[in-house]
Amino acid sequence: SGKSQIGPIKYTEPGVYKYFISQKTGEYTNFLYDETCYTLTIRIYDDGQGNLKYELFAIKGDSQGKVAEILFTNSYKEPAVTETLPETENLEKETNEPESYTKQEGNSQQKESSIEEITNKETIAPKTGERAIPAIIVGMLGLVMLILCIVLYRKKQENK
Repeated sequence: SGKSQIGPIKYTEPGVYKYFISQKTGEYTNFLYDETCYTLTIRIYDDGQGNLKYELFAIKGDSQGKVAEILFTNSYKEPAVTETLPETENLEKETNEPESYTKQEGNSQQKESSIEEITNKETIAPKTGERAIPAIIVGMLGLVMLILCIVLYRKKQENK
């Protein structure tokens, strides 16, 4: 669940007890686990009436300041995706080229030009309609403003 508790721990004698709390790293790929180590100090003391009381505080890493909570912040790093270019009809035609080309010069020149053509092509994003919604909203706002201007103009003309 992302939350843990320590204890219960019973103390029978006054003293200062220190615990070092760190996160056990998981085995999931692309996750970056927080490697912070907290020092939890618990001071057990006698209240003068024979009762044991406690004070506790946590310190993050090597700092001197106390922290309100022990918190580990993990993150996820997107894996790098390499995009492969799909085969096209042009490439298939080039591999089945006519016999009139010389094998060394004709092949290499034609393949170089087709690779340049493929790498210079723009990537076409799928049409999801995301841009249509803002355009509709802007159009509706413009229409409302036009109607408002007409109403205000007519009202002004009536008052004259």
